[in-house]
Amino acid sequence: MSEERQLHLLSSYRLATSYPLQQTPDEVAAWLNGFAALWHPAALAGAVQPPQASSSYDHDLPRTGFVYCVPEGAYLFQPDDWNQRVEQANAVVFRATASRAETIERLLSALRETGRATGLFDAPPEAVRLFAGLGYGYLMLDTLYEAMDHEKLLDAPGFWADVIAARDALERGEDYKASLKSAAEKLQAGREPVYSGSLYWLDWVHVDPKNLDTPWPASLAAGLPITVLASGETLEQLAEQAPDRFSELKAKIPPDLPQAVDLCCGSYRDREDALLPIESQLWNLRAARRATHKLFGVEPAVYGRRKSAFHPQLPGWLTHMGFKHAVLVSSDGGLIPSIRSSAVNWPGPDGKAVEAFTREPLPAHDPHTFFNLVYHLHQATSYDSAPTVSLVHKGEPAFATYHDLLALADLAPVFGDWTNLSRYFGGATSGDYIGVQSADEFFADYLDDRTTNLHRPDPVSGFPNHLRLRRRIDSTFTLAALHRALTPPAPEDEDSLRALAEVEDAIEARGVNIGVGGEEPNP
Repeated sequence: MSEERQLHLLSSYRLATSYPLQQTPDEVAAWLNGFAALWHPAALAGAVQPPQASSSYDHDLPRTGFVYCVPEGAYLFQPDDWNQRVEQANAVVFRATASRAETIERLLSALRETGRATGLFDAPPEAVRLFAGLGYGYLMLDTLYEAMDHEKLLDAPGFWADVIAARDALERGEDYKASLKSAAEKLQAGREPVYSGSLYWLDWVHVDPKNLDTPWPASLAAGLPITVLASGETLEQLAEQAPDRFSELKAKIPPDLPQAVDLCCGSYRDREDALLPIESQLWNLRAARRATHKLFGVEPAVYGRRKSAFHPQLPGWLTHMGFKHAVLVSSDGGLIPSIRSSAVNWPGPDGKAVEAFTREPLPAHDPHTFFNLVYHLHQATSYDSAPTVSLVHKGEPAFATYHDLLALADLAPVFGDWTNLSRYFGGATSGDYIGVQSADEFFADYLDDRTTNLHRPDPVSGFPNHLRLRRRIDSTFTLAALHRALTPPAPEDEDSLRALAEVEDAIEARGVNIGVGGEEPNP
C-alpha cells in the first residue's frame, strides 16, 4: 500500500457555519461518526495529512492507498463503477452508520482486509477517545475560521507532527498523551487570535423523576463542573429510589468546600406557582431549600425549575430567600422576555435584582447539536458579552461526539473552560440590564396542561379551593401569633405550632390537585 495515504470523508455536507442545518438524525450521526473513525490511530498509520471532509466529485478516480468514508444517508452522485475503481486502486472504503462502535468496526475490518499488520488495530479505548476528541477539535477550528471569514492561523505542520508523534508513540507502547496535548495546545493557540476572550461551556442535567436510574453524564465522573436542575421532591425520590446514583452525586458536593456541582433547585414541587397565593409560592421556595439542605448539607444558590413560574416580583423574593442567581429559561413553552445576552441583571419592582442565565441549552443526545456546534459558538462570540454554549442531559444517553468534546477538554481548553453556574457568574459579566419586566412578559398555559395532558377533573376549581385552604391556614397562624404575643408560653405551644406546620405542608404538598366537593381538609 502506498505510503502517501490520505483520509477523506465523502459528503456534500459540511459543519454548519452561517445557519443551522437539519438532516435526519441518523444522517448527521453517520457523518460525525465517520469523521471520528478516520482519526482512529490505525487509520492514521501512514497518513500524510489530517483527515478531510471532501466532495465525492474530487474522488471519482480513487487514489492508491487512500481511505474513504461514505456516511450512510444522502445519496452521493458517484460513477456506477466507483466500487470497482476502489478495488482496482487498492484503496480502502467503509460506510459510517449512526453507531460509533459499528462505524469503527467497519473501518478496522476494511483496513484488515488490506493485509497490512499494525498493533494500532488494538489501540486502547482511551487512546481512541483522545484521538477522536483531537480530530473533532481540529474540525471545529477549521470550520470556525470559515464561519468568521478569518485567516487560518493554525500551525498545521506542527500540529500534524504532534499527531504523528503521538501515533508512533502509541504503536511503540510509549507515552502518547504528551504529544496529543501539544497538538491540542496548538489548536488553542490557533483559536485565540479568532476570539481571545473567555469562552464558557455549561453542562446541565435535568433530573427526570420518571427515569431516576439514568446514569449521570460522563462529565460528572471526569470531575468537570455540572449544574443539576431538579425539584426538592425529585431529589428526595432520587435518594430513596436510586441510592447509588444519589451517593455518586452527593460525593461531588462536599459541604463548606468549593463544589464542582451546582444544585439548581427553585421549588420543592413543580406546580402552577405563578397562579398561587404569595404564601404558597414562598412555602415552595422554603421547602426546596430545606430539602436540599437535609439531603446534601448545602442550600441551593441558583433558582431554576422545569415548570415555568416567572413573574415580575420573583427577583425580590429570590433575594429575600437567599438565592443568588436564577435561570430565566422556559423549559415547558411558557412565555418569557426575549433576551439576546446569556447573562443579564434582572430587577424586581422593589429594586432588588438577581443575575439570571437566559441561554437555552442544547440537547446533548441530539447529533444535530454537534453538527451545528460551530454555528452556535460563532453566534455566541459575535453577539454575547460572555460567549456561552450550554448542553443539557434529559435522561437520554449523550451522543458520541459529546464524549469527543470531553476528551478534547482533557487535553487542553481549546474552545474555553467548562464551568457551572456559580463559577460562571463569578467570571462572566451580565450583558444587559433588562429593567423591571411587566406581567404581560410572562405567561404559562397551565389550563391547557391540566386539561389536555393531566386530564384533571378540577382544571379551574382547584385554584380557588387551594386559595380558601391557604387563607384558613394563614388565619390560624395569625391567631397563633397573637395568642403567643399576649399570653405566657405554655409547654404545649410548640406541639401545636408543629402540628399547624404539618397541616400547612399537607395542604401545600397537594397544591391545586385536591379535587372537588368535600375533599378539603379541616385545619
